Amino acid sequence: MKYLFSTLLIACVSVLMSAQPKLNLNTGSVDIEWQQEEDGWHISCIKIDGKQIPSPKGYYTILYLDRNPAKDLVDQDLEGKDFTFYPSKAEMLPDGALKFSHSLRFGDVEAIWKVDPSFPSDIKVDMKVRLSTNGSVSIATPTIAVFEENNISWAMIPGNWYGKEIQYDLNMAKTYSMGIPCVPMLAQERNTMTLCPLYSSKDGYTLAVVPDPGTETDPIAGKAPDKSPNSLGLSLANRHNELTPVVYHPVLGQVGAKNKAGDEVSFGFRYTLKNSGWFDVFQHAVNDVFALPSSLDLLTNKMSLSERVNRLQKFLRKDKESSWKTWQSRGETIVPTAPRLLMLVLCS
Repeated sequence: MKYLFSTLLIACVSVLMSAQPKLNLNTGSVDIEWQQEEDGWHISCIKIDGKQIPSPKGYYTILYLDRNPAKDLVDQDLEGKDFTFYPSKAEMLPDGALKFSHSLRFGDVEAIWKVDPSFPSDIKVDMKVRLSTNGSVSIATPTIAVFEENNISWAMIPGNWYGKEIQYDLNMAKTYSMGIPCVPMLAQERNTMTLCPLYSSKDGYTLAVVPDPGTETDPIAGKAPDKSPNSLGLSLANRHNELTPVVYHPVLGQVGAKNKAGDEVSFGFRYTLKNSGWFDVFQHAVNDVFALPSSLDLLTNKMSLSERVNRLQKFLRKDKESSWKTWQSRGETIVPTAPRLLMLVLCS
């Protein structure tokens, strides 16, 4: 009798567990499943072309600050109180998209996940935070999966950090781009060639986070080029020191972060998941998302070749501006590269 009771109890528990609410988003190539737990909706499974990837998560992080931030702390991803949570509510919309929502003490968070019909490797996400109090907020892309240090084949933020190993000498990582910083650090968009932090695993899959084009700062929005604003922060680790690609928007202390009660902050981005190496995913971000090849069609020559050459000649005559110097050594004239001249030639 005791054995029968135990068997029935186990059977009932199994039925209850299997009856837990679940939601699913399938692109045909990428399949993500959410399951409701006591503390909210977790990502319970991620498959790429039928291959299940390890360590699915699904939690969100929003940074909040009720004072002016310290820039050094922002760059080290230490500024602001991090509110990490699994969304408490979820529903499927009529078009098949999934809507997740959650309330925090400073506002309400909403995220809509949907399939990109043009690219089966991509899941698009649109997040919003509606503030109920004054303060600064920064939205981090949710952590959908994390990577183990011993399973990394490549990681990078193009133009900043590259490697397949954790670098514990931060100067080597930050200054010389050798390895993955051992602590969360934010790369700025003005130093980044392509806004596409990514990880590739030794198992053969790659995960990247790509912000929507137009989220970045327009450097020529004013009368003169200005690269000082910074709308996006990119990292290879989240606030909990887990290895995963992360993008923040807006950046604390930058345009769009400081708001009043009733304001709304939004952030659109996509996850790209492929059973391929890093280059295929990087190329997708460059060519398909940011459409770099088509940008050449927008370029027009407004100055004749003779006028450009004339400007170069005038520039070279100004030694202080052009940094053009020569040295004599053992009867030979040494002519170093002039960086500003090269830049002028490339931009003409």
